[in-house]
Amino acid sequence: MAGVTWEGLDEFRRALEALPDNLVQQATPIIRTQAATALADARAAYPVYSGNLRDGLELTELGVEAYGVAVRVRNKADHSYLFEHGTETRTFKGQNRGRMPAGKVFIPAAIAARTRMLRGLVDLVRRAGFQVSDPL
Repeated sequence: MAGVTWEGLDEFRRALEALPDNLVQQATPIIRTQAATALADARAAYPVYSGNLRDGLELTELGVEAYGVAVRVRNKADHSYLFEHGTETRTFKGQNRGRMPAGKVFIPAAIAARTRMLRGLVDLVRRAGFQVSDPL
């Protein structure tokens, strides 16, 4: 009967068990950097009237857990949604106030940062020896 001898199986098992921790440690700075970049890019692109849109930007780390890290970038300014998406023609007390076009600042900054983050994470996982189909 033929047999197979596998030398280093214990080391391989330990490496596999440590893999999630190692990948989370390496992924965390990629995620944090791109979240901070999204915030900075949006802040730089907002027009300055009162400064509320810039001041409303917030980066919150939701936590690092066993299998991942989560960071949220959002704008807490009351009118940030209206600025980002625009409005239809508005009237107030019979007066036409016109249409406000979409500002398109925050969402493009977030999409660009998310794309860079995904590319960085795919590269990280590939360097760890995994095959990853291109998610982008």
